[in-house]
Amino acid sequence: MKITDMQSANGVVTKDKIKGMAQSAMGTVQDSTQSALSAAQDTAQAGLTRTQEALLVALGAAQDLLQKGQKGATKNLKKAQKNIKPLTNAAQDSLQSGLTQTQRALQKSAQKASKGLQQSIQATRDTMQDQLASRAHRRKRNQTLFRLGLASGLIAMLLLAPWPGSETRHQLTEFWHGLFPRQQ
Repeated sequence: MKITDMQSANGVVTKDKIKGMAQSAMGTVQDSTQSALSAAQDTAQAGLTRTQEALLVALGAAQDLLQKGQKGATKNLKKAQKNIKPLTNAAQDSLQSGLTQTQRALQKSAQKASKGLQQSIQATRDTMQDQLASRAHRRKRNQTLFRLGLASGLIAMLLLAPWPGSETRHQLTEFWHGLFPRQQ
């Protein structure tokens, strides 16, 4: 055997040894990594389980608080409704009182207006009656004055007529008979 053969045999042995060592190291690393990965997965699973449990506990507490808040809100609403009843009654009473007063005031105003209207109608009626009486009085006076004027005119005509008395009487008689013919 030559040196080169020995080196080559030695090289093969060394290569196989290195390869074996590398495989052994790789197996060790894989085992370590596998065990670290398993530990990490176990830790993560435990953390996830604890987180879920904590969330469930917090959710339960939140639901309890929500129910308590809802009950408190319901109680407060009932109290508010109970407290508002007297205010509503007072407001209704006040409104009713105001409406009653307004109605009374309107009735009084209507009565005053009615009285004023009646007085105005009566005054107008009295004025119209006075005017009618005054017109009737003037008419009567005017008729009397007309008759007096007519009588005065007839007397003046008879006294100042250009015909003699007998002829005037004859003309008056014919005129009279023309107005009122004799009935037989």
